[in-house]
Amino acid sequence: MTTPPTLSTDGAPVDASSPAGATLAIELDAQAPWPGLAAYDESSRAFFFGRGEESGELLRMVRLAPLTVIYGKSGLGKTSLLQAGLYPLLRAGHFLPVHLRLDFDPAAPLSPLRQAARRLQAALTVAGADFPAQNDDEGLWCYLHRRQLEIWSRDNYPLTPVLVFDQFDEIFSRAQTDPQRSQATLDALADLIENRIPAELAVGGRGRRALSDLDLQSQRYRIVLAFREDFLADVQGWKRQVPSLLRNRLRLLPMSREQAVEVVGCAGVAVLASGVAERVVDFVGNLDSSTAGAPPVVEPVLLSLCRYQLNQRRAPGGKIDLELLNQAGQDILEDFYDEALAGMPEGVARFIETHLIQGDRYRGSYPVEQALQDGFLNGEQLSLLADRHRLLRVDQQLGTQRRTDPRPAGRGGAQGA
Repeated sequence: MTTPPTLSTDGAPVDASSPAGATLAIELDAQAPWPGLAAYDESSRAFFFGRGEESGELLRMVRLAPLTVIYGKSGLGKTSLLQAGLYPLLRAGHFLPVHLRLDFDPAAPLSPLRQAARRLQAALTVAGADFPAQNDDEGLWCYLHRRQLEIWSRDNYPLTPVLVFDQFDEIFSRAQTDPQRSQATLDALADLIENRIPAELAVGGRGRRALSDLDLQSQRYRIVLAFREDFLADVQGWKRQVPSLLRNRLRLLPMSREQAVEVVGCAGVAVLASGVAERVVDFVGNLDSSTAGAPPVVEPVLLSLCRYQLNQRRAPGGKIDLELLNQAGQDILEDFYDEALAGMPEGVARFIETHLIQGDRYRGSYPVEQALQDGFLNGEQLSLLADRHRLLRVDQQLGTQRRTDPRPAGRGGAQGA
């Protein structure tokens, strides 16, 4: 049963300027160990910490079954986990990760699966693999099921392609614009996942002749789908076509305090004063280690914002210390809040401060549909704050989707370190 949405406050802006499928090159070093609000890429894996357990679990899942699903709330670092956590492990095990951020726009010159095929060929070339080229009139399913298909690594090991469809939820958000193309893409992808002969090959003389050149039993590839948790109901609606859809899945959760301290302290050892990693984490999460109850969690997107900006503001040759954290920490979060709300009516900020932020330590939530009906904000403003700036986040609470505020409490955050 699909549950209605609820409102809260989330994380930080995302860079939506890159073309689909492209990733920004990130050059990190000991003095600049954090990528800010950009995702970690594979080249920055030496600075990626805190998600070792999840990376290992994803590797186990990919080895186990043709399909792996990873989902979680916006801003938890799914793309970073894939690129900097999973991909190096896959390469070490003779898998070839192919990162796919497809363009589902109806005006795109290539269909989504044709884009995936092009990206696969490009990734094989970059890896220096020995592989047969795909024919112009050959679909992705037929190419991957060629009877004589062999893909060899540069050091002469058989390679298994892993097609990773990042931000897969975009196919559902685009469905209303071009439902036919979206459905055709889902049908073709379902055939790949379930190793099912496509309908066009099952009928007619030409299709039957093509089948004679294919190995119908083999499945020498893996597929990973990554999407936002608020699209889980849409994905579940696809299960009739893909019975194995959610058998092999990982739900990414916010970081624990221990994970967050590892993220800050291990990567930032050259730029942090002693003992400051824990204080940065506690500031961002507004945590009190002496408080009893459930283990505290930290929003990665806020932690990324704060640690990057602190490093930008430290003196050359200096360290991030308690003095800098106390001086700049609050300003960093205030600036983020003001930037996200720039140009919006005062009523939007008033709604967040009245209904989603409660006192110095507590955050509230509010049903999405009710917020829209009450006129606190409109759909466009909600989309900007939730999807672009990540100030708001959709949570599931007691069967109702609610917007909540994961920022440190208070208008701009916690009231000190």
